[in-house]
Amino acid sequence: MGCEGFMKFILGFFNGIFALLGLGLLVVGCLVKWYPSFVEDNINPQLDKINTADGMRLDFVLLLQDTTLAAIVLGGILFVLGTVGILGVMCKSPGMMFFYALVMILIVLGEATVVVLMYVMNTEVTDYVKNKLNSTIIGSYRGDINSTEAITIAWNYVNWKFKCCGVQDHYDFKAADKWNPTAGEQIPLTCCRMKDGSKFPNLQPVDNNCVKTPTTNNSNYNQGCYESIEKVITDNKWAVIGGGAGIAVLQIVLIIAACYLRNKFGNKDKVDPM
Repeated sequence: MGCEGFMKFILGFFNGIFALLGLGLLVVGCLVKWYPSFVEDNINPQLDKINTADGMRLDFVLLLQDTTLAAIVLGGILFVLGTVGILGVMCKSPGMMFFYALVMILIVLGEATVVVLMYVMNTEVTDYVKNKLNSTIIGSYRGDINSTEAITIAWNYVNWKFKCCGVQDHYDFKAADKWNPTAGEQIPLTCCRMKDGSKFPNLQPVDNNCVKTPTTNNSNYNQGCYESIEKVITDNKWAVIGGGAGIAVLQIVLIIAACYLRNKFGNKDKVDPM
């Protein structure tokens, strides 16, 4: 195959994945944002067949409506970047290879900047993230275990999965504007300790009075989810570091391949003087 052929394969393969993934995100994002009726009529019925087994119904439009802009932007970037990479190889264009390498370098520099800022400004970043998470509870959380609203599903699942309650503790849910607890209800059901074998969303608390009289024995009402998730990440830090390092290595390899092919294609376009 040779070095040039290998570089072409690397760029073609991974940029093909980027382009397809980006196109998928673009299509889904655009459908949810501008054609929700199509999704409700064609996708939700198919999801219902899957969800029935677990007793949970997910409304695809509601689940994704808060992330459509992010999906469209990310999908657009991936699609354009992947397409430029593929066309640059196929057309042997040094200009496209230069553009591709430049964008990849900017992405790597941006990622490195974020990592450095998270390390140097750890307290500020933590406070910012906690405030953003709290704002989702205040503005969107509804409390209902059978809700199809995206934020409510997310918080109910996180509470159950990580055995926690709110960002800091159960008091976070008292500020939820859209949660209307029944008489005497102090915490959401998902903040309770569950019987062994309980699966989301068919949850069975160890104490049916947990939501009204939460204690450390029957609930996780004093355990914040931010701390719980942070602990999981810390306990698996080498896997996280390994995953991040793998992505960084792939990006660097793609940059090197693009620079190599840019020089190769550029040299082939040169005409030797007579």
